[in-house]
Amino acid sequence: MLFIIPALLLLIYSLFDFKKAYFLYLLYSVIWAPQAEVVTIGGFHVILNMITSAGFLFSLTLYSWRKNKGRTVKGVSLKSLLQKDTMPFRFAFLLIGLSMFLSCFFSVGGFVEEFPRIASKYLQVYITIWITWYAVETQEEFEWVLKGLILMFTLAGIYGMLEYLIQSNPLYEYKQTIAPTMLPSQTSAMKRGYQITSFFDHRLGAGLTLALYPTFILSLLINRPKLLPWKKLACLSAFLCVICLILNKNRSAYLFFLLAILPCINLNSKAFRILAPIGIAAFIAALFLVPQLKDLLFSLFDTAAQKRVSGSSVSMRMQQFEACLQLVKQSPVFGLGEKFSDYISNKYTKAALGYESVWLEQLVKHGIVGIIVQLILMVYMTILLPLRTRSKELLFLGIAYWGSYTISTFLAFRLDIFYFFLFYLIKSCLYHNNPQKSNLQHEGTNI
Repeated sequence: MLFIIPALLLLIYSLFDFKKAYFLYLLYSVIWAPQAEVVTIGGFHVILNMITSAGFLFSLTLYSWRKNKGRTVKGVSLKSLLQKDTMPFRFAFLLIGLSMFLSCFFSVGGFVEEFPRIASKYLQVYITIWITWYAVETQEEFEWVLKGLILMFTLAGIYGMLEYLIQSNPLYEYKQTIAPTMLPSQTSAMKRGYQITSFFDHRLGAGLTLALYPTFILSLLINRPKLLPWKKLACLSAFLCVICLILNKNRSAYLFFLLAILPCINLNSKAFRILAPIGIAAFIAALFLVPQLKDLLFSLFDTAAQKRVSGSSVSMRMQQFEACLQLVKQSPVFGLGEKFSDYISNKYTKAALGYESVWLEQLVKHGIVGIIVQLILMVYMTILLPLRTRSKELLFLGIAYWGSYTISTFLAFRLDIFYFFLFYLIKSCLYHNNPQKSNLQHEGTNI
């Protein structure tokens, strides 16, 4: 009830002020438990994230109806979703939805079992991202949400450090009680010591989210300081998250951070000249204070180091790939469906070990078609969009996302926050490149 009641209150509030309620939801998503089970219907788990996504979509539809009736509303029109100046990933997202729908006809569970699952996933992930693009429009709105995120990540950093000191996470333990089938037990790999999760729902997602936030904040501070509010508190929160990232001891998160931080190398920036020596000194200190850090970093490239800290290796990935190829032989073009593991259990599902890559996951669930549509999204995010906006931040953020997603799974990664950061950069870049055609606004009017 700790997470369900605030979510329901936000949905009620959205009926009166859609935008402000949605902005609060984005802040709430840092700490909440999206996998909390609200009710189970015929074996299908209705989770909190699905209810809130459907609720906000209903609120947006209601606002559109009111606007068509000539009423003044505080929201965005659903009609804008169909306008030409739409969300930049719209084509890829539509193709993803189509591939998921087609896989229903070839899934091992059958269309009736599979369709509710893919509809739920598409609603929770892609429709929510779509709404974010339209809901956050003006510079003031972006700053309001970013200020809230700065506060939330400051708290997440403090909580993560306290968690490491007491070697326990009471919040995560409570989340397990409300999502027992969704969240894994909080056990740590003995070779790595205790791994913190802070406010988040899995060590993998926690590490990636803790890597995302400071790289975004530092890139704004160094390259676009006018877009960063509360600079001192933002730097403090980024510093705390970097400490928590180190204590999370997640290799894929380290890779994400190392790739996403590259745009911050700017010798012409005073902030970079100040922060670079501090960062180097802090890194050297961390090597001595966290014994496993050196092996974790070198394990990305060195087999011997990988064995010392445990985790996946290249040979293990090849075994997973071979297992996935055997599994998908039943339906190579459209895959086996989102929940095929409920119906298939054999030596290949065991050898696949959780399908720890976007490509392995898509191959088995949505087949060759799923691989192709994900490639389209990757090309747009890492090539076409950075070229259009001339933004190195977008380039390396996209590379960090797809590089990490290729070698690991993104369990409990805060995807809505990732896309909010992307949209902030996209709209600001489009404005600076072409002020007349940009839809980034300030104080409610086009800049």
